[in-house]
Amino acid sequence: AARDERLRSERERAEVLVINLESTSITISAKAGEGGKLFGSVQRSDISAALKTQGFEIDQHLIQLKKALRELGVYDVVIKLHPEFQATIKVWVVEE
Repeated sequence: AARDERLRSERERAEVLVINLESTSITISAKAGEGGKLFGSVQRSDISAALKTQGFEIDQHLIQLKKALRELGVYDVVIKLHPEFQATIKVWVVEE
Protein backbone atom coordinates (compact mmCIF):
# COMPACT_ATOMS: atom_id res chain seq x y z
CA ALA A 1 0.00 0.00 0.00
CA ALA A 2 2.86 2.38 0.86
CA ARG A 3 4.53 1.64 -2.48
CA ASP A 4 1.29 2.35 -4.36
CA GLU A 5 0.89 5.63 -2.50
CA ARG A 6 4.48 6.65 -3.32
CA LEU A 7 3.98 5.82 -7.00
CA ARG A 8 0.71 7.75 -7.12
CA SER A 9 2.40 10.73 -5.45
CA GLU A 10 5.31 10.67 -7.94
CA ARG A 11 2.86 10.48 -10.82
CA GLU A 12 0.89 13.49 -9.54
CA ARG A 13 4.07 15.54 -9.03
CA ALA A 14 5.24 14.70 -12.57
CA GLU A 15 1.85 15.68 -13.99
CA VAL A 16 1.94 19.09 -12.27
CA LEU A 17 5.56 19.63 -13.31
CA VAL A 18 4.71 18.90 -16.96
CA ILE A 19 2.03 21.59 -16.89
CA ASN A 20 4.47 24.12 -15.40
CA LEU A 21 7.34 23.22 -17.74
CA GLU A 22 5.23 23.28 -20.92
CA SER A 23 4.84 27.05 -20.55
CA THR A 24 8.55 27.57 -19.91
CA SER A 25 11.24 28.72 -22.28
CA ILE A 26 14.87 29.34 -21.43
CA THR A 27 17.59 31.41 -23.05
CA ILE A 28 21.19 30.31 -23.10
CA SER A 29 23.91 32.69 -24.29
CA ALA A 30 26.91 31.23 -26.06
CA LYS A 31 29.84 32.51 -28.09
CA ALA A 32 29.31 31.97 -31.81
CA GLY A 33 31.29 32.44 -34.98
CA GLU A 34 30.31 32.85 -38.60
CA GLY A 35 27.04 31.31 -39.68
CA GLY A 36 25.78 30.95 -36.11
CA LYS A 37 28.08 28.04 -35.25
CA LEU A 38 28.93 27.89 -31.55
CA PHE A 39 32.50 27.73 -30.21
CA GLY A 40 31.44 24.69 -28.23
CA SER A 41 27.95 23.41 -27.57
CA VAL A 42 24.94 23.63 -25.29
CA GLN A 43 24.59 20.40 -23.36
CA ARG A 44 22.14 18.84 -20.91
CA SER A 45 23.98 20.32 -17.94
CA ASP A 46 23.60 23.84 -19.39
CA ILE A 47 19.86 23.35 -19.86
CA SER A 48 19.51 21.92 -16.34
CA ALA A 49 21.38 24.91 -14.88
CA ALA A 50 19.19 27.37 -16.81
CA LEU A 51 16.05 25.62 -15.55
CA LYS A 52 17.39 25.80 -12.00
CA THR A 53 17.58 29.61 -12.24
CA GLN A 54 13.83 29.53 -12.99
CA GLY A 55 13.10 27.36 -9.95
CA PHE A 56 12.98 23.93 -11.61
CA GLU A 57 15.21 21.20 -10.17
CA ILE A 58 15.56 18.92 -13.20
CA ASP A 59 18.23 16.23 -13.26
CA GLN A 60 20.24 16.57 -16.47
CA HIS A 61 19.74 12.87 -17.19
CA LEU A 62 16.01 13.48 -17.69
CA ILE A 63 16.74 15.92 -20.53
CA GLN A 64 16.49 14.16 -23.89
CA LEU A 65 19.02 15.55 -26.37
CA LYS A 66 19.90 13.49 -29.41
CA LYS A 67 23.07 15.56 -29.69
CA ALA A 68 24.51 18.72 -28.19
CA LEU A 69 23.18 22.00 -29.60
CA ARG A 70 25.95 23.51 -31.76
CA GLU A 71 24.19 26.40 -33.54
CA LEU A 72 22.23 29.51 -32.61
CA GLY A 73 18.48 29.05 -32.81
CA VAL A 74 15.36 27.84 -31.06
CA TYR A 75 15.07 24.18 -30.12
CA ASP A 76 12.30 22.02 -28.71
CA VAL A 77 13.82 19.93 -25.93
CA VAL A 78 12.02 16.99 -24.34
CA ILE A 79 12.26 16.29 -20.62
CA LYS A 80 11.12 12.81 -19.59
CA LEU A 81 9.81 13.28 -16.06
CA HIS A 82 8.02 9.98 -15.61
CA PRO A 83 7.40 6.91 -17.76
CA GLU A 84 3.95 8.34 -18.55
CA PHE A 85 4.81 12.06 -18.74
CA GLN A 86 7.20 14.20 -20.69
CA ALA A 87 7.39 17.95 -21.18
CA THR A 88 8.68 19.91 -24.16
CA ILE A 89 10.35 23.26 -23.51
CA LYS A 90 11.74 25.91 -25.86
CA VAL A 91 15.47 26.51 -25.61
CA TRP A 92 16.70 29.72 -27.21
CA VAL A 93 20.42 29.67 -27.98
CA VAL A 94 21.51 33.27 -28.55
CA GLU A 95 24.83 34.93 -29.24
CA GLU A 96 26.68 36.13 -26.16
